[in-house]
Amino acid sequence: MIANLVIGVLGVAALGLCATMVARHLTLEWTPSGVSGEPRQTRMADAAQRLSATLAAGFVAGALVVGVGGRFFMRVVGATSGDSAQGRLTEASEVVGRVTIGGSVFFFFFGAVIGVLGAAGLYLFRAWLPLKSVTAGVLGAGVGAGLLARPTDLLAPESIDFEILGPRWFAVGFAVVLILLLGTTTCVLADRWVQRWPKPALSIRGVCGLLPLLPLLPLILSGPGGVIIPVLLAGRTVWPERRQVDSTPKDRVIAAVLIVVAAAGWMWTLAAGVEIVF
Repeated sequence: MIANLVIGVLGVAALGLCATMVARHLTLEWTPSGVSGEPRQTRMADAAQRLSATLAAGFVAGALVVGVGGRFFMRVVGATSGDSAQGRLTEASEVVGRVTIGGSVFFFFFGAVIGVLGAAGLYLFRAWLPLKSVTAGVLGAGVGAGLLARPTDLLAPESIDFEILGPRWFAVGFAVVLILLLGTTTCVLADRWVQRWPKPALSIRGVCGLLPLLPLLPLILSGPGGVIIPVLLAGRTVWPERRQVDSTPKDRVIAAVLIVVAAAGWMWTLAAGVEIVF
């Protein structure tokens, strides 16, 4: 009972906080860095600053929406599934109705990792998404949904979870809301924080501003990470951020491709939801 109460309070608080942030920033817009003509060192410092802010936004959004909110989602759906579902094993070998500290901690960090991965993609492609943060977040959520929703069994019609848990329409609707909220929260936080994040410098504030990059250290030292991370850091020095009025034909093609991919991701995800419900 205490565990259920704690999860309920934290879940409502986390999802309510994210929804409130998104609602309060419906008019927020992304702004380019403005350093495309500056020396390479200045551009690299700016790239590190913006990447740090974006990864921090992804960590917070992922931890709140997927970590805390996802755990709350599992508990609510488990409670609405009736007595026949209690004690049965889910696709992830979790017991319906049982709340464990280890499982909750794992879910928290799993959500943070998902958020950071999404934020890395946002950092690379933000210049070609719509200026409005919420609109960009909806498109980003579509891309993420297409890549993760079905492959991770969150909305996979063949998953045994939807044979156990219900009502199906409620579970599907809740999952879609989480996906949408993750994308919009990440984008709103990232676009807001990059304007205020401390620049790299030999000071306490400047060094602390780079702390979000520390979790990437194992990736930097690994084989694939040794290629991926430099691309993230140098991406904005190679691809200058332009305002939409200054965009080139290639920029418009990339933006159109992202819209098509996001739309396809949402259609694939919603089609999976319809298949699960009916």
